[in-house]
Amino acid sequence: MGRAAWRLLAILAALGLLAVRPASAQQREFTFTLTGGPLVFTSASAADFAAGHALHPTGFAFLVDITGNAPPPQVFQTTVAIRGTTPTLGGNGKPLADLEWSLGSPAGPWMPFTATDAVVESRPVQRNRLNDPWGNTVFVRMLLAWANDGPATYAAGIVVTLTVTGP
Repeated sequence: MGRAAWRLLAILAALGLLAVRPASAQQREFTFTLTGGPLVFTSASAADFAAGHALHPTGFAFLVDITGNAPPPQVFQTTVAIRGTTPTLGGNGKPLADLEWSLGSPAGPWMPFTATDAVVESRPVQRNRLNDPWGNTVFVRMLLAWANDGPATYAAGIVVTLTVTGP
């Protein structure tokens, strides 16, 4: 079976989220921005199969920012999580776990996507002082196996979530 027709497509399903938490007379607003999606992989090469994976060249970036009028002394915990939306990547039943992510480095370490939220990164934030704003890049790769990955189009929805806790 030739590999020239092999294609892979991973779609970044959630492109943004705005979380708003009111408190008495003041608004605490957190902006969550995602850039870089959708993620589209080119056809896998023989070198990709030999390496055992195809790496997306850029991944996607996220940015967390306090934009409301929360008083500077208040500290909030912000957590970014990631998950897939289906148990397989379509095609020939390729498992979701064959899609992996790495925080901040295309060299790994690599974590498999699951259908439940996995914490990517968590930081305390304090408006205009501590980690405000903060962000990072998530790199994505697809595991490949000559025997299992026939020519097909593979796709996955990816959900990226921001959770804010604090006063």
